[in-house]
Amino acid sequence: MPQISPFEITETGAQNVLVIEKSVVPQDVDGFFGDSIYKLEKYMHDKGLTPADTPYMRSVTESTTVTVGIAVAVPVTGNGADITGTTIPAGRKVTGYFQGNDDLMDEFYADMEAFIAEKGLQRTGASYEYPINGLEYGLQKLLTKIVCEVK
Repeated sequence: MPQISPFEITETGAQNVLVIEKSVVPQDVDGFFGDSIYKLEKYMHDKGLTPADTPYMRSVTESTTVTVGIAVAVPVTGNGADITGTTIPAGRKVTGYFQGNDDLMDEFYADMEAFIAEKGLQRTGASYEYPINGLEYGLQKLLTKIVCEVK
């Protein structure tokens, strides 16, 4: 089972983030994520900004647009080109932790959808995936925090 903890419903405040957003085909997502994190971290270093959370990838179910972002403590505008300052909106979210290869993520998302429906909530479309560790732990031990906006 890829779910390693119970799902939780939380209320969060708005979070300032720096992002890079692009329409990406599925086979290019990993490369886009890595390249974007490098660009964002370099930009943050050059501006003297400190990350406020781990990097994340945001996707919307009905779109091929992928957003890679890093939370920052203060509002920022970005570089006027490919890096943009925005916010993750305040509101209710469902959070769960997934362990394993991405090939098993569909099962995790199906379980999360069932939990959301059981609680009488609805997804607003966006989900955020925060990788906690890396490939050095092996594919079966990859840990990802997944957060879905709900109402």
